[in-house]
Amino acid sequence: MDLTGLKQHCFETSTKVLVALALLIGAGSWETLVGEEHLTTFPAVAEDAQSASKEADPVIQKLIGRWQTIRPPATEVSNVIFAFTPQGRLLVLIAGASGEMAVTSMGYQVNSKPQPMHLDLILSNRRQDQIKTILDFTEEGLLRLQLSDINPATPRPSAFSDPPLRKISNSPTIQPDLKEIAQKVKGKRKEVEGRLYVSSLIQAELAYYLENSQYASAINQLGSEFQQETENYRYEIVSGEKNQWVGVRGIAKRLGLRSFVGAVFTATGKEGPFTLMATVCQTKEPTRLPPRLPDLITNESGAQPRIRCSQDTQPIPY
Repeated sequence: MDLTGLKQHCFETSTKVLVALALLIGAGSWETLVGEEHLTTFPAVAEDAQSASKEADPVIQKLIGRWQTIRPPATEVSNVIFAFTPQGRLLVLIAGASGEMAVTSMGYQVNSKPQPMHLDLILSNRRQDQIKTILDFTEEGLLRLQLSDINPATPRPSAFSDPPLRKISNSPTIQPDLKEIAQKVKGKRKEVEGRLYVSSLIQAELAYYLENSQYASAINQLGSEFQQETENYRYEIVSGEKNQWVGVRGIAKRLGLRSFVGAVFTATGKEGPFTLMATVCQTKEPTRLPPRLPDLITNESGAQPRIRCSQDTQPIPY
């Protein structure tokens, strides 16, 4: 996925690349992109295709769900997931190679009449804040989606150059699957539980914010299947001031186990839009003490904020 066409909005550090990928361009602000009260829900079928909605519906039904990049789109990025909802909402979740994660939300509309089909990405309630691109499905069921060299000022592309995406779920939610997590933990080292559980709680906080425009302050708000305590770990949520951040800790209960900690920040920079940024860290040595939360590092130069693990902890990939 070539990002050269987005240079005016992209940044050179890994965190900045995450944000540029997440939002595709640096237009709008987080308040206009996320939350039902901020972003109007646009129909998934474009207005000029409403009369042919019966033909468009199978396309939307095929599109709904989560799609994943077959290979990393950049060295700084390990994984990108696109989640299309039936309500015309697109969630983009990006996992960075350095352990950071970013997520954003935007509207989308599909017109299935042209070939290739037209896809409009809606960045705010202003109609001029739209990116016009194309999509199609391969015979193997992969999704072709052109994202390189596009922004609201460029015309709609006519051909694909980006690698296709594969469907990983028919569900559009980014809420983690706890049954899948339980299978991954089964038979593994005890520390695997703490790492996967804290990572899942962080991802659940991202999903919760997208739906509620605020972070969950208690574990049971994130799902009844989440446990607050197991034989190996005790889990807790630390709420930040003014809903600007939330922390999650997995504190070891047994000797010889490392503890885990993660945080989600609502962050922005002078040169970039609002986004949700998250990371998970592990203690460098085994400990049963609560690890210190990561910090959000900002400066006055206009650079995009970044998350830094505390001195006694180190980042781990998702």
